[in-house]
Amino acid sequence: MQIRDFDFSLPKELIAQHPSENRDKSRLLHYQQHCYTDYYFYQICDILRDDDILVFNNSKVIPSRITGYKNNSKISLTLIAFQDHNNGCIVSLLAKPGKKCKIGDEILLDGKEDDDKITLHIHKKADDGIITAIYHGKKQTLIDYLHHYGIMPLPPYIKRGQHDNHHIDKERYQTIYAQESGSVAAPTAGLHFSHDIMQQLEKRNITTEYVMLHVGMGTFAPIKNQDMTSHQLHHEYVSISQKTVETIYQAKKDKRRIIAIGTTTLRVLEGVCDKYGTLQAYTGDINIFIKPPFDFKIVDCLVTNFHLPQSTLFMLVSAFCGLDNMQALYHHAVTQQYRFFSYGDACFLER
Repeated sequence: MQIRDFDFSLPKELIAQHPSENRDKSRLLHYQQHCYTDYYFYQICDILRDDDILVFNNSKVIPSRITGYKNNSKISLTLIAFQDHNNGCIVSLLAKPGKKCKIGDEILLDGKEDDDKITLHIHKKADDGIITAIYHGKKQTLIDYLHHYGIMPLPPYIKRGQHDNHHIDKERYQTIYAQESGSVAAPTAGLHFSHDIMQQLEKRNITTEYVMLHVGMGTFAPIKNQDMTSHQLHHEYVSISQKTVETIYQAKKDKRRIIAIGTTTLRVLEGVCDKYGTLQAYTGDINIFIKPPFDFKIVDCLVTNFHLPQSTLFMLVSAFCGLDNMQALYHHAVTQQYRFFSYGDACFLER
């Protein structure tokens, strides 16, 4: 297959710029055996069975877009990744304008009092504007700084002006069950779940489990070659507990459905299984690019947002339900004016 096989017509006005008024008031398109049913997300419990297993990604988005200064010259920074270091931590950042940054330079982060400044020391620079810097301090101190002073790293297709209310994004570009800080983009399928829906799941005794995948920028990196077999996704840090593994395997034995809430959750479950040949407790990196054909061993249903043409995420859902089926489903979504991508609507896909 070529990347052009995963193209489709998407009017720009269907790329959502803002979240729905309420989390669960977004729309939900149910796909089952070539049939489409239009719902609102608060009706998801009408689709679920009492014995379903819902698996969520509880990673928390870091407000990782910040301002730094080098010799009084302003630099826009977006943190991409942390890595523990003997003398602090190593951070990777996208710097704009990157040409102002040179190896050996120091960048002073905005917002702190003079006696408590955070300084990054650049020790590597790449051609794509990504710099690597050392922070000689505690990793948690840097994370706390970002949560206090940073703004949410919204994707570039979501436009915000200087005077827009970024506090709304701090709330809505985060799932209500987020726990562990580490993502630089939201696991967006979970954004639709409200406290009311979670209470409905609990009242029906529908089993919920949690895994963790810290979403990195590589999730959204475009494929630059028509021959997509050469494309590599970045490594992603994941964690799945022994309890969750045992719950899932018992459910598989009982022929209960495993429902992944989001492509990130699916990548944890199928990625760990692909890495070891079986699902097992694991904490560490995975690197999996799911495209047709792919042998899914764990996930039966997927709740996910609508993805962009020629993206790795559209390839993933095409592997899950078939390219022709997804082309037809997305055509329906476009004609029915569903909203696309991070702040957009969702679909419930049955494999």
